Amino acid sequence: MPRTLLAHDAPADAGLALRRPLAGRRPAGCPNRVALGWAAGLLLACTAPAQAANYRSCIKLQIQTVDSGLAIGSGPNAGGTERHYATANAGIEVIARGVRVQMSRGGWSQVYNAEPSTGCFNWSHASSSGFSLRVYGLATVGQNNLVRIHDAPTSFATYPGSTYSILRTGLAPTPGGTDTYAVGSYDPKWTAFAVLAFGLYRYNTGLANKSIHVGLNSTCGDASAHYGQSNASITSGRHYLVLGNCPWVPGTSVPQTVRKFIVTHELGHAIAALYYGSQAGAGNGGEPAMDYDHPAQGSCTQGGDFYSIRSVEWNSVNFREGFAHFIASAIWNEQGDTEAAFRWFESSTHDLERWGYGAGTGPGGRLENSCGAPLANAGTNEDWMRFFWDFYTNTSASCPQRPTALQMLQLYATTRLNGGLTSTNYYAKMRAAAQALSLPACVKASRFDDVADFNGIDH
Repeated sequence: MPRTLLAHDAPADAGLALRRPLAGRRPAGCPNRVALGWAAGLLLACTAPAQAANYRSCIKLQIQTVDSGLAIGSGPNAGGTERHYATANAGIEVIARGVRVQMSRGGWSQVYNAEPSTGCFNWSHASSSGFSLRVYGLATVGQNNLVRIHDAPTSFATYPGSTYSILRTGLAPTPGGTDTYAVGSYDPKWTAFAVLAFGLYRYNTGLANKSIHVGLNSTCGDASAHYGQSNASITSGRHYLVLGNCPWVPGTSVPQTVRKFIVTHELGHAIAALYYGSQAGAGNGGEPAMDYDHPAQGSCTQGGDFYSIRSVEWNSVNFREGFAHFIASAIWNEQGDTEAAFRWFESSTHDLERWGYGAGTGPGGRLENSCGAPLANAGTNEDWMRFFWDFYTNTSASCPQRPTALQMLQLYATTRLNGGLTSTNYYAKMRAAAQALSLPACVKASRFDDVADFNGIDH
């Protein structure tokens, strides 16, 4: 399978023969060939080309997840779910946003990028049958931003591996009409691709000419945006992700490719890193001074170098992981939603508006209400996720403004660009970065402090 996808040249004109002049007149449908010898009495016989038909083709991807539409269990938003793809656990067809396709017939071949909003593309050809359609696991959305799935997860080449694709043959499109082709067969890798393309379509603000290469491996786990040299080219506009794609055996093995929140969490890491990497003064590599060795602490313990969405960690970890959770939350919910949901592995669905589903818990998030002392320089990833979500979505009568998706990336990038980061000072550095945002003081000062206190991250 070719790594670089180029449109083939159209076949050259054929079948033209040099003949004797016919009364010195040009046959109907032939171009004026004065320069080729009309004046000398030579006639180049030709046949008028067949009228090309116009076609519009649309691609949909058949996907199935395991973490969609699982309702919040209790509290004021009991029964609430995320907004988008909420029925995907049952298997659905979704728009293949920005997908790359190749149409071919005989010696003719042409590559198209489908429209991100519709998954459709327009093309023309004189024939009406016998076409082949190849759908690539590659999508282009926004300002020439690319995401693709490929078969070389440990390669960090400029364009690693081969792009996965699906071939359909024997197509007879409708002249002047629209035809929709559904592909993917609910295969996990095509579920992951559809989710990645949708995620980048939903959150590509501030990005241009970036590429995200997603290698699929054969394990169930190993989803990561921070492995090997995955962050080593962010100033050049490239990021590398890996997703586990083991065989799916219902009730036993579950590949991470069918967990849409995990896929977009890893995508969120890449989006944030690439935006930061495009700023003056940025450097390659991940967030500095990461430390996953916070001491064991009560019921909020994960153990060793591992962490969970609920474990107590140094705020360097909370900043990194909480922000990726936020981007996934913003992809699957709307900024104007009064209630929203987030799912993480097999844990219960998280209410993005309140810790503990609002049942008898006050301000302070999980850290202050459940984890216990010491609190200095610490937090939980779910508390930081809710902080970012509240900062992004909350309004009030006296302060109706709120950050845009771009300004959220600016908050992330400025925190890193200001430097001096240690494993325990990310909250203080982020608070200082917030003051540089072009927002009213009621947002970047008062609201920032209020939602930081309410979610218990101000430590």
